[in-house]
Amino acid sequence: MSMFEKFKGKAMWAAVQTPNTKFDPRWCVDLIVEGDEITRAKKIGLKVHEKNGDSILKFTRKVQRKDGTENRQPIVVDASTNPTDAMIGNGSVVNVQVRPFTYKNRQTGESMTSADLHAIQILELVEFGEGVSFDIEDGFVDELKSSKVEDDSTGDSLEF
Repeated sequence: MSMFEKFKGKAMWAAVQTPNTKFDPRWCVDLIVEGDEITRAKKIGLKVHEKNGDSILKFTRKVQRKDGTENRQPIVVDASTNPTDAMIGNGSVVNVQVRPFTYKNRQTGESMTSADLHAIQILELVEFGEGVSFDIEDGFVDELKSSKVEDDSTGDSLEF
């Protein structure tokens, strides 16, 4: 096994600029992979998850090591390897560089393989956003909520 492995796919639920803090704080990304990427992952012992017909590799890096020291945030670069702080949205095409390692399962004693999330290269960015991107269509319009909002500082109407 080489020190680093690289997998290409579509990123889902990427939390690499800011850690996911739902459980143990960690940086993470789920990667939808196909073909040779699946074969390579299985060959080095990584678990390939199946969901809705997709093959998914899950990569993480905990914010804190077991000894309490902090891990470095994964490196995030653009296609030309320039550092970027772009927020990676679902469906972005990325290369993920990981460091595979083996460990012993505490419950079964079985030797397992996982991979530490080292870096992500964004090849095609789907921007992460909290807004909506719908076109205006005929249908229900909430008369209590106008698309015109008054600017309290000037009294002018603002159109969105």
